[in-house]
Amino acid sequence: MFRLLIFFVTLFDISGINGIKNVTRFGIDEKPIMRIDDHMLGIWMLDQDTNKHDYFILEKENDNSFVATYMNRGGTNRGWEHGTVYFSDIDGTKFIHFPNWNNEHRGWMLLRVNNYTPGSWDLSASVVMDPNLCNMKSSAEVRAYLKKNLHNANIYGKELTFSQKFVFDSWGSSK
Repeated sequence: MFRLLIFFVTLFDISGINGIKNVTRFGIDEKPIMRIDDHMLGIWMLDQDTNKHDYFILEKENDNSFVATYMNRGGTNRGWEHGTVYFSDIDGTKFIHFPNWNNEHRGWMLLRVNNYTPGSWDLSASVVMDPNLCNMKSSAEVRAYLKKNLHNANIYGKELTFSQKFVFDSWGSSK
């Protein structure tokens, strides 16, 4: 888990986030309700990652969520850093819920999807970096706050780009 925390610290640094005060204990939805895009199953890389061999594996957990595993140390280390990833929608804007496993700040890091076309190999997203998120008391409060601030550029970090390097079909075999 420590290695994924290092990744998140790197992700936060790349995104312009200072510390991990931007983790919310509550997701936008209380549970995953948005159907996943099976085309996203596979291996993804964060283009801004300083180690160009590290990657994420996205596998299907169920119809509404993925399991993400971060492979660090040049893609050779499958650590214990894996967990549920899911999407929510607010007025047509999609958000990705990515788990933060830091014991002091458990919860969700939210990324606003800026550009993704189903079946494409690229995704761009901005980390929601508003420190007010850590004080929210419910999913309804998180949703209402993000809806109110949906177009407020001040709550988002730098744009991050992810590239899909390998695609799995919905049964887990490669295409």
